[in-house]
Order: sequence, then C-alpha cells, then structure tokens
Amino acid sequence: MISNPWKLFFIAIIICLITGCSDIKEIQSSSYVMALGFDFKDGKYHVYAQMTDFSSIAKQEGGNNESPKIYIYEEVGENFPEALFNIYDTSQGKVIWAHVTSIVLTEAVIKEGFQEIFDGLTRYHEFRLTPWVYGTRGSIEDIFSTTGFFNQPPTSTLLHNPKENYKQLSKIRPIKLFQYSRELYEPQFTTYLPSLKVDDEQWKEKDKKEAKIVYDGAFFVQNRSYKGFFPMEDLEGLRWVTPESKRLKLTIGENQKHYDFVLVLAESRVNKKMTNKNGIQAHLMFKGYITSRNNNNVTSPAKIERLAEDRIRKEVEDLYTLGIDRKTDILNLEHILYRDQHEKWKEIKSTEIKDVFKDISLEEIKVDVFIDNTGSLDNRKLEIEQINH
Repeated sequence: MISNPWKLFFIAIIICLITGCSDIKEIQSSSYVMALGFDFKDGKYHVYAQMTDFSSIAKQEGGNNESPKIYIYEEVGENFPEALFNIYDTSQGKVIWAHVTSIVLTEAVIKEGFQEIFDGLTRYHEFRLTPWVYGTRGSIEDIFSTTGFFNQPPTSTLLHNPKENYKQLSKIRPIKLFQYSRELYEPQFTTYLPSLKVDDEQWKEKDKKEAKIVYDGAFFVQNRSYKGFFPMEDLEGLRWVTPESKRLKLTIGENQKHYDFVLVLAESRVNKKMTNKNGIQAHLMFKGYITSRNNNNVTSPAKIERLAEDRIRKEVEDLYTLGIDRKTDILNLEHILYRDQHEKWKEIKSTEIKDVFKDISLEEIKVDVFIDNTGSLDNRKLEIEQINH
C-alpha cells in the first residue's frame, strides 16, 4: 500500500500519459482514395484518383438522402510515381491508400504494359493486391463520377463491388490484382480484363437520365502482350468455359428469332484436356431450371436439354473460331498443351509456327445440361382462369 499521497498522484499522471490516445485522428481529417485510374498519352502517364469520405458513407447507410461527395484527382507526369504522388501537393491532409478497392486501366496502358505501374504500387506498404482491375475505352473521370442508386456512394457500384452482380448473372468474370498479375506471368496463358463504360440510356430519375456503369467487353493479354479488345456481343461463349461462373441465363427456342424458354443454370463444371491427336476435348456440364416460358409453351425436359446443349456448343465453337480469326487464344489451348504435354509443346514451338494454339484443334465439345425441375407446375400449361379458382 502506498502511504505517500504525492507518490500516488504522480503514478496516476504517468498512467494517464502512457495509456493516452492523443495521437488518434478523426476519420474526417484524412482523405481516403477508393479507386485509381491510369492512362498513357503522348509518352506521359495520366493518373486519376477517386476520393470520398467515410463519414458520408456512414450517413448514407444511416438513411441520409444527400448526394455523396466524390472528388477526382488528375495529374500528368513523365513517369507513373511522379504523376501519382503529386497528389500530396493539394490533398489538404493525410492521404490514405489502404482502402483502394479498384484500379482502371485505359487501352493505351494495357498496350504499353502494366509492369511499371504494378511495381510502383506494390512497393508502397499501404497498397494491397486485392483491388478489382478493369480496362476501359472510355473516360476514367466519367466512371469515377458515377454513383449508385438512391444517392448511394460509389462503393455500391460495379466499379467497387462486382461480386454480387456476378453471382446473379455471370456474364464476364471480375478479376483482382493478385490474380491478374499471376495470370500475366503464367506461361502461355491468356488472361483478360473486363471493360467498363458509362451507360446513360437505360435508367432515368423522373425525366433525367441516370448514368450507370456497365460492362462492354474485355481486353485480352497473353505473355504480357496485348491481343486486343472484344465487345460483349462477341463473347457469348466465354461464360460457358469460365469455371468461376455462378449463375448463367440462356434463352432457347426452335426458332432463333423467338425464345420458347429461359433457363437459369446455377451449377457448372468445366473440364478441358488434351487428346492423343494433338487436340483438345472440352466437357461442359450444367445444372439448372426453367424460369420462363413463351406463350405457355410445353416441351419435354429432354428436348429442352438438347436445345440448350446445342446452343451452348454453338457459342463455344463461335468463340474458338473468333480466336483463330483474331489470333487470340481465348480458350487457352496452348496453355493446356504446355501444361499437359510439355515436350510436344516444345516441338511445335521450335518450328516456324508463331501462334501455337492454331496447331491445336478443338476436337470435341461435349455439353451436358440437366434440368433439375420444371417448377411447381411440372411444365404444364397454365391458363389464367386457373389462377382465380
């Protein structure tokens, strides 16, 4: 027991000083970068940053109806680090980089090569390898200026949160920085970045057009060499050969101009392997259910499965042909040969054949579709009168 009250007083002062939190800063005193964009023009780097404050995000979650505040930084430099770190000149406070959740690259940057930017980002301790990575042929500033619905912050858009959209409709696979960098350096592997654009035609708020972010295609890269941009309408078959696909929609019918059924395929398996004849055999398996019928059309599940299999096979064949025409190994046939039959790959590579994948045939595309159920009505025709009785 301490008998001297002065000693007790000084011990209390020391404890307060040791456990004090005087260095804690309020959340609104820092600037949080949420997204980065990079362009390359006239031999110079153009860097963009999207900033919003976390307090405004909290207000939105609490039901505040004010439009979120978005600030966009733009700077030009002879090199990437110079253009990026000039942000400190006008930032008005500490800049936090640890919350970057997306990176957007223009087509020019993808052509020039991502190495310098990747090297510069990963050398700084605040940056992580987890942001989503996209390409664009449009304006980065327009993409960064686009907000979500109901005055929600940009963190609720496709730019920052593509997973929920992909779970509901798997059109094109989103990719994170660590995965993109790994696939860039995977031997003979063709990777791709989803391409974003701003669409102001589909949505309106009263009579005012409301801009929203959408996918418009993909940029393909093999061995760090840019292969080209492909629009969404040319990539219908890509979803069927993507193992990450979560939920796929397919409209089918005997007449190509009109649909009879809409299927949702929620389970998929993709298997591609080499054969002894220097070819690839692909086996695609899907399981799903019918969600819609046109004019109460009645068809046996077996026939629906056959129509779906034919449609999927045709889309994959078209994708293979497109790759041959555009000299792009979209299906990663060369990578399969490199991995499964490396000696044969070296033999072909030693010849004058430039595009090895063209020497690999897509021998067979086996597609199996299983209709789990046809709904509670067991695919029978439902008359309107039945609903009222």
